[in-house]
Amino acid sequence: MTVRDDGPRTRPLTPQQAGVYFHWRLDPLSPYYSYQGSLELDGPLDVARLGRAWQLLLAENPLLLARFAETDEADGREVVHRYPHWEVPLPASARDVGAEEFRTVAAEEAARPFDLLTEPALRTGLFRLPGGQHRLLVTMHELLLDGWGATVLFQRLAELYEQRPDAPDPERATRYDRYLDHLTERLAGEEVAEAGEYWLRRLAGDLPALGIAQKQRPAAPTYRGEITEAVLDEQLSRQLHATALAASATAFVPLLAAYALALSYYGDADEVVVGAPMAGRERPETADVPAFTLAMLPLRLDIDPAATLTEFTAQVRETVYDAYAADEYPFGWTLRRLPAASRSSSATPVFQTMLNMLPYPARATTASDVRFRFVELDTGYTKYDCALYVQPHGPGRLLLQYAYQQELLDAPAARNVLESTLIALRALTDPRRAEHTTVRSLDLLPGDDHR
Repeated sequence: MTVRDDGPRTRPLTPQQAGVYFHWRLDPLSPYYSYQGSLELDGPLDVARLGRAWQLLLAENPLLLARFAETDEADGREVVHRYPHWEVPLPASARDVGAEEFRTVAAEEAARPFDLLTEPALRTGLFRLPGGQHRLLVTMHELLLDGWGATVLFQRLAELYEQRPDAPDPERATRYDRYLDHLTERLAGEEVAEAGEYWLRRLAGDLPALGIAQKQRPAAPTYRGEITEAVLDEQLSRQLHATALAASATAFVPLLAAYALALSYYGDADEVVVGAPMAGRERPETADVPAFTLAMLPLRLDIDPAATLTEFTAQVRETVYDAYAADEYPFGWTLRRLPAASRSSSATPVFQTMLNMLPYPARATTASDVRFRFVELDTGYTKYDCALYVQPHGPGRLLLQYAYQQELLDAPAARNVLESTLIALRALTDPRRAEHTTVRSLDLLPGDDHR
């Protein structure tokens, strides 16, 4: 591996990165913080031209070549990243593989952990499938990019392939530094400090642990995951959006309400905490920066058995909106300020499940007769006990994917959680039922009568 010698910049990690780094340090051999995608390249690809575009892309995004290091400071140990440091060129030629072999290689790469202190946090491979289609396999540590950032990055790669500039764009080459400056200034503001006090109040006391696991939590989990899924048809999707509109909310609110009811049902709990990722892309300074800006909001929900479904949805809406108003305070900072008991569980601290329905920018474009399409790959690992992912699935439909750790749930139990979420969603989005049905009286047991 070649090391650059052109004087890298050294900056502290962002709070989002620091949180991920902390968990990686606890279990550095775990692969569950690997992020992997395949850039589908369909058409008459010029591999050498792609390689030149890739080098320009790295020059414009030096974060991708960062080396991470721990330094001793007067007030404790600090983690920094120095960039650019490594060189990560594309292979000079594509490796011929079949579709099954490509999936095997991708799985092997996803299972290889990153040593952030001694090697690049980015690996690549270029493959040619039968029929001539090419695939650029990119595996990286989550510290570098989130899904939004990766999508923006590969859109830019297509532009560079099309335009063939002689040099990188200097404005883009310093964009990450400006983002760090902006973030540092913003986090020092009074509003962020007030948001921190909100989270301490909201997460005070004993936090409920997710109680849906069938099996004892292993001392050394593998984080191997499986997925079960369902599609919301056009009618239920319309009802979902109508319910959200009537509640002056987004579709996230009734989906969260339904998911929380299912978790409460199987965990026999009157309170649940669900993590909600925020893209952190609302401001112009962050909208198109290839970086890890994802922030997690721990949404603590009280399940009142006497509340009607309409009342419960309204309660969830208020919880979500209060959390959105305090979303700039980093979750990692909150975690450090919570009592040790909230952070010492063998499971992930504060929450063990999440609901993710983040939208991404368009993922496909055409450059010089080559279609570039970025596709996230399932690495086969999940860092939480379970998680519900929601995304568009054709006109007027939504795809629900429920990911779960194999060591905690079996397939039938996981399917039941998803089915009960759908039962709750149908009830929540039926105005007459929602007005007259209480949480206590709602039957969430999956069965033919609910389908």
